[in-house]
Amino acid sequence: MSVKESLWEKIIKLEVHEIDLNQKSRWDELLFTSPNASYRQSFEYEYSGQEKGRRIASFVFSINNTDVAGVHYSLRTSPKIPIKVADILNGIVFRSEPDLDVLDQVIGHFSLWAVSQGAAIARYYPWLPVIIGSDVCTGSVAVANRLEKNGFNCMQQGRHTYWIDITKSEDDILGCMKKQTRYDVRSAIKSDLEIIEHKDFQESTFEQFWGMYSSLAMEKQFEMLNKEQMLNEMRPLLESGFATIFLIYFHGILMNATIASMIGQGTYLYGAINPAARETPGCPPIGAAAQWTMISAMKQRDLKVYDMGFCPGPIPIKNDPRYNIWRFKHGFGGAHVQFMPVYGKILRGLSGRIFKWYRYGFAKTS
Repeated sequence: MSVKESLWEKIIKLEVHEIDLNQKSRWDELLFTSPNASYRQSFEYEYSGQEKGRRIASFVFSINNTDVAGVHYSLRTSPKIPIKVADILNGIVFRSEPDLDVLDQVIGHFSLWAVSQGAAIARYYPWLPVIIGSDVCTGSVAVANRLEKNGFNCMQQGRHTYWIDITKSEDDILGCMKKQTRYDVRSAIKSDLEIIEHKDFQESTFEQFWGMYSSLAMEKQFEMLNKEQMLNEMRPLLESGFATIFLIYFHGILMNATIASMIGQGTYLYGAINPAARETPGCPPIGAAAQWTMISAMKQRDLKVYDMGFCPGPIPIKNDPRYNIWRFKHGFGGAHVQFMPVYGKILRGLSGRIFKWYRYGFAKTS
């Protein structure tokens, strides 16, 4: 059989099925099989976006009765200008590594769906790494080339983060850290901190987290979700066991509260430190303690990667306003990762260009 015949056979056997929350188990089976699984792609997280005015539609793509890919589409009217925007916000779930021929079919289906919904522009956030450490991911380069052939062009560069390989032994993970970070972690390990994991949703636990998080946000003047938004986003993940709240106490005083996703690529989501921790005699470095707590919990669940939750770039820059948190994360020795860009395709000439100009020409947020 020729390559062309093999490709045609794959195309004509691909079936598309729209699914809903009643078929979540089908989605989860695909998600948990995928090597690039993330909490972002779960029904629990994606459908919390409906609280932000997005309409969600979910599809699986099958060959010979086996689901090979899945995707959530969303549709929203831009809050600033009355233009409809269709998105794949959280990547495509592939059963194995991204298949370019399947990608063609998914992107083609997405474009048609977006047109049918009256969208002026379609955007795709791949959430695939294009750089890991010093290595360029050739698979992501191939995905980028295929997207461009389908009329999708780069609209915004991808975000950065650090990934820690938690398949390594604890000694090897510690060995990759900067000297001061390693010292801080070992001090925390030897201390008498009390660590409590909450693997489900409890109102009282969430209130403890929210109290510390919101207080720190007001003190530091950083942007945060309001309480209702945070609850809508985190409650489904906690109820499903896809996320965990970690509370760390020192001599009975709550010193740190953190939420992390615990499926696929484990990810730091939100956290806050009690400012009193720095002034309490004998209290070890709480930030380092929280990070090691999450790493240890993820290792126990046999996760392979810990995503530290974004950074501005590979190496901390002293005059950057985010330098302190950037340097803190960098100290753990994780590999710098940059994700693929956001890609977009204009579907309606004038309104699509207006949105592109507004969103990516001058505005910083949509």
